[in-house]
Amino acid sequence: MVPYVRESNPVPTQVWWNRRSEIIDLADPVVFDSDGVVVMAKPAGGIDDPTSKIYASRLHLGRQPWDGTYLLPFRTMTVLMSDNMTQALFESTGKIYDPIQYVDAKRHMGIFHGVSPKDEALICEDCHEDHRIDFGALGYEVEKDTSGSLIKATKPGDSLNLVDLSSDNNQKEDTEIQSSFIPGFGIVSALCGFLVIICLQLRRK
Repeated sequence: MVPYVRESNPVPTQVWWNRRSEIIDLADPVVFDSDGVVVMAKPAGGIDDPTSKIYASRLHLGRQPWDGTYLLPFRTMTVLMSDNMTQALFESTGKIYDPIQYVDAKRHMGIFHGVSPKDEALICEDCHEDHRIDFGALGYEVEKDTSGSLIKATKPGDSLNLVDLSSDNNQKEDTEIQSSFIPGFGIVSALCGFLVIICLQLRRK
């Protein structure tokens, strides 16, 4: 039996994601990452991928049954209800594994449900000033002062320091962007010009 360890309200990790994912196929031999852990699922993307954005992710760490080469399928509900992995494996494979071998594994899962109420949502300063984002882990070039505080975080080849960004500046920029793309403003200007032309023609007649 593998015990379950649940953490209450854990802080999510941040990952680059381009809306595609890499998921292990049980028909393929396992592949270990640099830490010697089998990656079962992870987001695709990166800092150099223009289609990628930063998303909150939940990192699950655990151990999975395997035969030394492949991960083994098992009935999840059997494990949850009885903690009997031997039976869960038998129901999925028709084989008895005793003893059961386990391998360290991990997976990333997007956080799209069970989130906090909107009045508890983070604002720009929570990440850019309180540095909740691990810029270094995301591939940014970071610089810290003698006390270890982050003073600079830039994308490779870019001069924009994300540490200097504030919510006031971001909100101002968002407002300007939204105003410039509000539907109807261009139509109103065109209609006014059209009406002026009609009035001038009527006066000439």
